[in-house]
Amino acid sequence: MSLFQSSSTESENELEQTADDVAQSVETNVEEDVEEAKGSDLFLFGAVASILYSMYQYYVKGDTERALFVGQWPQTILAVAIYLRHRRDDD
Repeated sequence: MSLFQSSSTESENELEQTADDVAQSVETNVEEDVEEAKGSDLFLFGAVASILYSMYQYYVKGDTERALFVGQWPQTILAVAIYLRHRRDDD
């Protein structure tokens, strides 16, 4: 009977170790995803802010040249975000 109990205890220890490893792996992946989301949110915020500023310049201020100039920014901001993401993924 003690042979059965020691085998059971070893199996439980292995399961606990495996569960701890999985939990640690999941925690690490979640932290990386959160950091990635923060960076992506910053670029997205910049793109949306430039769209809103462009609309402000066009409709409120009436400065069409500045509105068109600022209206070019979102594409550039998002292109830089995509480039940085691909560069990070390649490393």
